[in-house]
Amino acid sequence: MVESLTEYAVFAVSIEGVIETWNSGARHVFGYTAREALGRSLEMLFTPEDIAVGLLETELREARSEKRTYYDRHHLRKDGTIVRTTSSVAPIRDSRGALIGFAKLVADRSEAYLDREALARREERFRV
Repeated sequence: MVESLTEYAVFAVSIEGVIETWNSGARHVFGYTAREALGRSLEMLFTPEDIAVGLLETELREARSEKRTYYDRHHLRKDGTIVRTTSSVAPIRDSRGALIGFAKLVADRSEAYLDREALARREERFRV
């Protein structure tokens, strides 16, 4: 089922931030094949600027706190372009209830973001 969700990136990440699963939607959203993504740090999806201000560490810390979190942010595609996203991060537990990682569900909202920007520009021109 997860593999068939091509419009959503769904993947699992270890507590340390290493990508452990990667669906076809993740390939569509980020441009990386599963072979290219598996075993790599989640860092590859964050811009250098976001890493510098601590967004990656914040996301990992919040995921380790074992609560579900939601984000509106941008991520980095394989080709270096920015993708505007909404995402949900949820803890993954083993059969004894111990935290072993987290699942991340990401939706590409770039088109909606661009539409909102265009609407805001039209409204501004109308006001002028």
